[in-house]
Amino acid sequence: VVSTQSTGDNKSPLLQLPHFTEDMLKYFSTKRIKIKSLIQFAQLSEADRRSKLRMLGEEEYDNMMRVLWSMPHIDMEVKSEVLDDENTMTISAGSIVTVTCFLDRKSLRDVVDVIEVDEPVLAIKEEDEKDVKKKSWQKQPKKQKTVQKKKKVVQKKKTKSEENKENENADEENKQLVKQGEEEADDENEEESEEEREKSDADDRSEDENESGSEDNDSTAGGDKDYDDDEEWSSLQQEITKKKNQDGEGAESHPVHCPFFPVDKEEGWWVFIADRKTGEVITPPKYVAGLKDKQEVILKFQAPDILGHHKFNVILKSDSYLNCEKEVLLKLFVEKAIETRAVKQWEHISDSEESDSATESECTDSETEEEDED
Repeated sequence: VVSTQSTGDNKSPLLQLPHFTEDMLKYFSTKRIKIKSLIQFAQLSEADRRSKLRMLGEEEYDNMMRVLWSMPHIDMEVKSEVLDDENTMTISAGSIVTVTCFLDRKSLRDVVDVIEVDEPVLAIKEEDEKDVKKKSWQKQPKKQKTVQKKKKVVQKKKTKSEENKENENADEENKQLVKQGEEEADDENEEESEEEREKSDADDRSEDENESGSEDNDSTAGGDKDYDDDEEWSSLQQEITKKKNQDGEGAESHPVHCPFFPVDKEEGWWVFIADRKTGEVITPPKYVAGLKDKQEVILKFQAPDILGHHKFNVILKSDSYLNCEKEVLLKLFVEKAIETRAVKQWEHISDSEESDSATESECTDSETEEEDED
């Protein structure tokens, strides 16, 4: 990183941005605001950031923001398991632990939600709200209670003629419902008879198909084998491409902004597991070259012999940018290893040899006896 960006590890990561000088750092390290990382700088409001960088022209400022939004932000998830055992989630002492790292590369433009806030307007609004609030010694007028009067609803009595009309309408409706029910019942009976006919036809067809299918089974067996071979070939190709991506063969990545580097460069990453307490690197660092969007990286190490809880750190570091590293805590619980019964293979071999020799001797004895009798 030092050679790529021509800056030191102890320097501010903001110096990686174009047109950003050390004199500008004082505007981002005050009592009110302290910016130490690229994502903090990206989370500033557009108005605040532009006011602090007012010494830059529009073209220079646009170039700086273009590089900032293209810088990487990595989301990393970690999964640990023991592939050789039946229960892959239980980790025993001395077992080989397989750690799969799921890397998701995004740009800062996709991660940071920039909200443009006009700070002077906010200050004016706060002052107006303070003026509107009344002082404690000023009495506020009491609110008058509004009483709503309930209106009485008077229902008029119905006449006999109206009641008779309603009864006649109800009778007509009942008659119509009865007719509809009879018609629906007739339709259902017709549908059931049609379904029975269709079932009988389907049974006849299935018998014919079974007879013809038995003749075609021999011809389709070869087609199934070809289909299985195609599936195996596609899965093998997927494994080969995944291995090539992990090894960095033919990988494509994002270009790096490094104006002082003599050649064009693309992003590269190192992934490894370490123990922060002891300062020991558990796995050798693995180089990832083709992190375009998403990628899986597999690391393996031997579980410790000490039983109980253990903590490790899965660390991702960039070879191109400062302040782009990622670290995920990996917790393991190591259980006692299952004792396997040692079986001596040569004992079984000797027993089988003795039984074979005994049968051979019996055969030879019987043959000699037959020859003597003759």
